[in-house]
Amino acid sequence: MISDSCRPPVSVYASPPETRTRALCPADPAAAEARVSVGCALTRTCFSENRGPGPSPPACGPECALRAGGVRVFTPTPPYPTPPGFAQVHQGIGDCSSPTPPVDREAVPIMDSKKYFGLRCHKKQYPSNLPTASIVICFHNEEFNALFRTVSSVMTLTPQHILEEIILVDDMSEFDDLKEKLDYHLETFRGKIKLIRNKKREGLIRARLIGASHASGDVLVFLDSHCEVNKVWLEPLLNAIVKDPRMVVCPLIDVIDYVTLEYQPSPIVRGAFNWYLQFKWDHVFSYEMDGPEGPTRPIRSPAMAGGIFAINRHYFNEIGQYDKGMNLWGGENLELSLRIWMCGGQLFILPCSRVGHIDKQHTANHAGILKALAYNNLRLVHTWLDEYKEQVFLRRPHLKYLAYGDISERVELRKQLGCKSFQWYLDTVFPELETSKRVKIPLVLQRREENKFGTS
Repeated sequence: MISDSCRPPVSVYASPPETRTRALCPADPAAAEARVSVGCALTRTCFSENRGPGPSPPACGPECALRAGGVRVFTPTPPYPTPPGFAQVHQGIGDCSSPTPPVDREAVPIMDSKKYFGLRCHKKQYPSNLPTASIVICFHNEEFNALFRTVSSVMTLTPQHILEEIILVDDMSEFDDLKEKLDYHLETFRGKIKLIRNKKREGLIRARLIGASHASGDVLVFLDSHCEVNKVWLEPLLNAIVKDPRMVVCPLIDVIDYVTLEYQPSPIVRGAFNWYLQFKWDHVFSYEMDGPEGPTRPIRSPAMAGGIFAINRHYFNEIGQYDKGMNLWGGENLELSLRIWMCGGQLFILPCSRVGHIDKQHTANHAGILKALAYNNLRLVHTWLDEYKEQVFLRRPHLKYLAYGDISERVELRKQLGCKSFQWYLDTVFPELETSKRVKIPLVLQRREENKFGTS
């Protein structure tokens, strides 16, 4: 968890080193107003920032309050690496003392347990006339540097002729550095960025729908706001959709450590879930990597994590986008996964497309999130699981008594699309999801579940 005293993190952007001057912090405690506390650290070194002409970024908050004649005194905490002309104070997304990689750090080569895997990916050739992509990134109180590295990596590692736009949707963020300061730094990418600021908190699901409604590219690519794309990440996704517009594709998601921000390549996996409707990563059967493509072959995935995927924009609209009745986030990934498979589409993970993702430590016991997750899951259960919804209620019986809103529109959508049964999904796509006739749940766990979600 990040302590309140470390959030929001503070980033200070200075002019190049040759225009910076050192100063001494006052030794007298009475002159504490001249010292600047950044995050959780207070050092004895201060700098004065001399800016050239042009707009100035906004104040970074009370911890950078000292100003005199346009000069700001701030206290960096060494030894954070600083790209030329880019002075940055940053607490790692999980720790006040975490190092900060530059926003444009070099992509990590694709790696795998098989040494030839990366080489096979790099040898792949893609058409030059691929469709264009609109990248939709939604954020709410995201850490500034994580968001900016996400945008910067997309701009740096994506061929411009296939990048239609990056659509940023601010879902009522409260952090100061996601307002004027973000606007200021996004000027670097003028012409490719659309920034939408919601008038009220919509939640991830509806925020993504808002972003998609402003898209003009052939393909929608939904990206979490704390990612770093790798080299040749987008071409495999677009190429697969060209071959089959009803194919929805996900990159292989590498791990960026929450504390150290180290980039760690992942093994080849597929998405799955259990009867608690919890998403999980699952092993890939060896036969799926047979054939001339070997481990670079697209992997059939019963479900997707939901944070990062690409879909033909017209197909996204055709199959009903997201369920607008869902709240905040959670469950939408499984609902969309089932709808894709059961309604005539396909879902694949492409091992040669790699995107790093910071696995943020969500407060899973937050009452609002838990309530939204239960609500969303129930909408999924009653729309898509048919008689197998009892498998969920066997394990979580209290869910039977919770409200889930009006799903008549989604039920009608399923009929209009001519979707198959959940039994077909189990037989054809995910036979490994075993059913149980009876599941005994300890009374203590039942009460714990009921206390979490309530009974209304």
